Amino acid sequence: MSDTPKTEKPAATPKPVRPIPENLPEELLPVFDWWHAQGRQTVYLAVVMLVIIGAAFLLNQNRKTKIRQAAERLLAAQSPDELEDLTRQYGRTGAGHLGQLLLAKKHYDAGRYDDAQACYAEFLKRKAPARFADIAVLGQAHTLEAKGDIQAARAAFAAFRREKPGHYLAPQALMGEARCLAMAGDKAAATDLLD
Repeated sequence: MSDTPKTEKPAATPKPVRPIPENLPEELLPVFDWWHAQGRQTVYLAVVMLVIIGAAFLLNQNRKTKIRQAAERLLAAQSPDELEDLTRQYGRTGAGHLGQLLLAKKHYDAGRYDDAQACYAEFLKRKAPARFADIAVLGQAHTLEAKGDIQAARAAFAAFRREKPGHYLAPQALMGEARCLAMAGDKAAATDLLD
């Protein structure tokens, strides 16, 4: 055996016992013990949770305010310049998507078909929600028709109708295809399509 003496670890010093207040009722002793054991941690945790919930509430209110402001600006927009500013500022929101579609429609109504075509293409490039994308696809077909590119417009209308036969815009695609057939001189095929 070895001659080295074993050193014992010093005994852990006991935690100081908190003196119990003299005027504390006996029923509150468990609360007193809990407070000194876990109470402060619980209060700190509760404060942190309240701060997080408050920050989330403020962020949500801020987002709702921006959405409301975007909708108000969308309703008030009259000129293409106002709509361009709106789509630049609120591009990824619902108001931004609608603003871009309205801008394309304003260009179409003004006879600026190349600008309308560019707006629709930019809109589709942004990966807008599907409920709006179908409007842009059909809008492109309409601008092709208005520019006089009847064959391309007919193909776009027919493709839309084939790909989405039950879509709410399918009747509009059918009418567009029939118009293109009639403008190309095939009135019998247009009549058959409508029948």
